[in-house]
Amino acid sequence: MEKVYIKWIDAMADNSGWKTIEDAVEWAETVPIEIDEVGYILEENEEYILLISKINKDIVSGLTRIPKKYIVEQKELIIKEK
Repeated sequence: MEKVYIKWIDAMADNSGWKTIEDAVEWAETVPIEIDEVGYILEENEEYILLISKINKDIVSGLTRIPKKYIVEQKELIIKEK
């Protein structure tokens, strides 16, 4: 499996209470939340990349499904053998 670094923009939500329309628009225009993630690509298609963070033989854990349109940067990581 390929190990990768992916920087992606996450969706944002604000449930802190009522806002004026102007405040809501101002909030939406704030800097987006950028996520830096490292994992193994389990599946990739035109719509998304499915990353896993842990592997133990035939079982996996730490699933993250990232829509491709959210990805800002992607790099393959080299694993050095000892």
